Amino acid sequence: MNSFKEELQDLSDFVRRFAFWRTLLMIQIGCFMFGLVVSGILIPQNFFAGGLMGISLLILTLSGDWISLSLLYILLNLPLFLLGYRSFTLRFLVISLMGMGILSLNLEWTEGMNIPTREPLLAAILGGILSGAGSGLYLRFGGSVGGLDILGAFLKKKFSIPIGNTRQPGDHCRQRTALRPRHRSLHRHFHVCLFLGIAAGPNRVFPA
Repeated sequence: MNSFKEELQDLSDFVRRFAFWRTLLMIQIGCFMFGLVVSGILIPQNFFAGGLMGISLLILTLSGDWISLSLLYILLNLPLFLLGYRSFTLRFLVISLMGMGILSLNLEWTEGMNIPTREPLLAAILGGILSGAGSGLYLRFGGSVGGLDILGAFLKKKFSIPIGNTRQPGDHCRQRTALRPRHRSLHRHFHVCLFLGIAAGPNRVFPA
């Protein structure tokens, strides 16, 4: 109980500081950039993102648009928050929950927006730069949007497994599954890998 009161006081003090609002601003800017990438590049080009967003896109691609992408992302996040709620500080969990909500809202706001890049190679490079820059913004200031960051942080804390290792198997599986017979193309595989590689840059520059 004392520990919870201390964490609650720490969160209360954090909310009163400029750093909290700066983190939220960076999350908003980063999530808007990523939402624009999802709606303007990933969906039109039939690319897949990394992390839980990539899993969400894959589910919708294979099963149809029976649910909105933003709501599916929230639903897939819930088990991860339940897994890690005792392993992290209240400050981290609140920031992650707010980040998840901000990303979901930006997915709704940017739905239908288009980035006029018909060339897949250019789309992969531009999408990777925008996505990587967006995530780099909030990672630099201690932000989080949930997703596999929660699982990665949990595994790192419990078993000292680097966060990047939790992304790599999932990214590989999505790439293989995405290349169904009617879409099987080495060029497309290269473009998806290029996008994921560029977008993952901030995770190496700002490791959690």
